[in-house]
Amino acid sequence: VELLRESGFEADLLDPLTGDLADPRRPGTPYDGIWACACLIHVAREDFGVVLGRLAAATRTGGPLHASVREGDGEDISTHGSAAAARRYVETYWRESALRSAVTDAGWIVSEVRRCIGKP
Repeated sequence: VELLRESGFEADLLDPLTGDLADPRRPGTPYDGIWACACLIHVAREDFGVVLGRLAAATRTGGPLHASVREGDGEDISTHGSAAAARRYVETYWRESALRSAVTDAGWIVSEVRRCIGKP
């Protein structure tokens, strides 16, 4: 976030599990859709349904959810960065049937699931 701001972009850090999901520029107006590219992989499995449900509640009825996750089983804890700026975060892996169930249970309609190997 700091690097984006230093480069002249508006950026905020948001925790989708507990943070205020309302659009500060349009209070009371739902989002048209959600673009969650390579960020939901960092949501722990036990929190995934809550996060998806909160995102659905903040989105207009029928609005799309575009998301990418990693295929596989279980979770890993990743550590990246340097000694001065260490980062630690979860990486959750999904199988298609479990992902479809979690997304549907949270109120979204699954219209398509695509697999990409490497860079899409």
